[in-house]
Amino acid sequence: MKERSKKKDELAELRQRRIVELEKKSSVQRRIGALNARLAAIVESSDDAIIGKDLNGIITSWNKGAEMVYGYTAEETIGRSVTMLAPSSHMDEAPRILEKIRRGERVGHYETVRLRKDGKQINISLAISPIKDGAGNVVGASTIARDITEHIRAEEIMWRQSQTLNQIQDAVITTDLDGIVIDWNKGAERIFSCTKEEALGRHVSFIYPEDQYEFLEREIIRPLREKGEFKTEVRLRRKTGEEFHALLFLTLLKDEKGAAIGMVGSSVDITERIQAEEKIKLAKEEWEKTFDAIPDMVAVIDKSFIITRVNRATAEKLGVNREELIGKTCYNVLHGTEAPPPYCPHMKAVVEGKEYMGEVFDEHVNRHYLISSTPIYDPDGNIAGIVQVSRDISEQKKMEEKLREAAVTDALTGLFNRRGFFRLAEQQLNLAERKNRSMMLLYLDMNNMKEINDRCGHKEGDRALIDTANLLRKTFRESDIIARMGGDEFAVLLTEPPGPDIVPIICDHIRHNLKNHNERGGREYRLSLSLGIAYYDPQLPCSIVDLLSTADMRMYKGKKQYQHDRNVELSIDHERRLYDRSSVDDKCWAEIGGLGKARIMNISSDGICVETEEEIGIRRRCGILVHSPQLDVMHEGIVIWSRLSEPGKKDVCNGFHYESGIKFVGSYDSGDQSPDGS
Repeated sequence: MKERSKKKDELAELRQRRIVELEKKSSVQRRIGALNARLAAIVESSDDAIIGKDLNGIITSWNKGAEMVYGYTAEETIGRSVTMLAPSSHMDEAPRILEKIRRGERVGHYETVRLRKDGKQINISLAISPIKDGAGNVVGASTIARDITEHIRAEEIMWRQSQTLNQIQDAVITTDLDGIVIDWNKGAERIFSCTKEEALGRHVSFIYPEDQYEFLEREIIRPLREKGEFKTEVRLRRKTGEEFHALLFLTLLKDEKGAAIGMVGSSVDITERIQAEEKIKLAKEEWEKTFDAIPDMVAVIDKSFIITRVNRATAEKLGVNREELIGKTCYNVLHGTEAPPPYCPHMKAVVEGKEYMGEVFDEHVNRHYLISSTPIYDPDGNIAGIVQVSRDISEQKKMEEKLREAAVTDALTGLFNRRGFFRLAEQQLNLAERKNRSMMLLYLDMNNMKEINDRCGHKEGDRALIDTANLLRKTFRESDIIARMGGDEFAVLLTEPPGPDIVPIICDHIRHNLKNHNERGGREYRLSLSLGIAYYDPQLPCSIVDLLSTADMRMYKGKKQYQHDRNVELSIDHERRLYDRSSVDDKCWAEIGGLGKARIMNISSDGICVETEEEIGIRRRCGILVHSPQLDVMHEGIVIWSRLSEPGKKDVCNGFHYESGIKFVGSYDSGDQSPDGS
């Protein structure tokens, strides 16, 4: 009984273990089924193509991903050879791959080309693994295929872009959002002296100086994330540690959904530009200093007379701020007018298109200026404006006037000196010749100058000279030229004497003024003058020297009166007669020795004016036969002047081209022989 009971217990225990094992097996199978279901679901939902095939290459499974990649349904492919997917150029790949699978080898990440149902070739990345049974025998293969056509295309684009970037001389650097370098072109290698291999994977901060790290985050990365693009100037660092200035352009890279995925920046070495700008800045500052250091007034004026720039001297001399001058017209500011004055140097330079330089007296400020106006041209060669430099020469003008006065003025009396007299007298002589006008020259000498000096001293002699000068000023007009010719001699040139009758009047005035001076007293002596007078006749022109000689000679003749009567205040000698000239009719004519017939213009007892076919030399002595109906008279004469007749005169047309003035020095009757034998 015990034995039977024991066996019964063993059978029950065995039965229980069997039940447990069956339950475990059932649980495992359920789990396996669940796993298989999950695996199938994963395979079916995968975007990758997952294909099963036996060792002969016959397709045994085909998921939805395979349908999307190749365009075939499972019904169209299961049971067919996998070579249906290979282009003719890749038919040898399947046997090689299956041979590796049979050996239990795995083929991973094999890139090749396959055909879609529509005949389009696509780039595929294959991962092929052997399928084994429970005994470990290879019974088939599982292929996972991923369409990498877009990836390949993207890589090609990136390669082309990389090639393009490498042609760019600027540094182009690409980083991810964390600032890690993922691309580095040839320009970056050149600028930073760092190869692409050395740069990839490093944080981009290595190209910045250490003191720029905070600046990088604060002034570059943060604004870039906010704006999407950014431009700034920075200091960067080469591999050698050398720092340089760069212009940085940054752009935020985004994917197709607009999400930021990285950053790309290009940098240009602007060290030379910065250095050039610094030089320009220094040069500009130096130019500004130089511009303002110029003591002359300098203004830049456009074509419309608008002031665009002035130096410090201009503002200071005009007593205004520079800002008050800019934008205003130069003629209003400088000349106080509403339009350019006729002498406007700016207008002359613009109109004539060349530099103008000249002296200008500006009545607005009562100053003299030496002005230089130089045109400024635009790139097309047109005048855009002028640079005007104005130098105030008022003091110089005053000095020049003083020097001129000193050169022509007698320092003691304030009258003209000998040089001044000749300068002005020559001008009046030329004017008298042109206008056919007479003049009168008075030459005066102080009769008792030596006695004054000897008895009263030279200081009193100087007072006597000054008194005489003042007396002459009082006697004659401002238009008359009064001069101290030297020592105690004076000259007065009356440029427009009313006529010969003026001589007694002049002499009376001189006597009256001398008398008043002497009677007024205050001196130990009396003033007394000797006077000689000479006349200038435009019909018988002569030089100022000749006039002075004549007047001087007559003055010494007058001095003889003083020697006979020392109480005489004015002793005088002058030409007692002024010869009236008379015209003649055509019945009167002259014959000049050696020249033939001459037409008589006018005649006096002192001389004759004639018209001749040939010019007569001045100072020539000649015989003159004057024919008239009543009497023929022979004269000896000296040619005083000779000139070409004025064009258009009637007698010029008749052959008489020259006019001459001849002074008579002797006369004969018609029976005598003339001095030249005619």
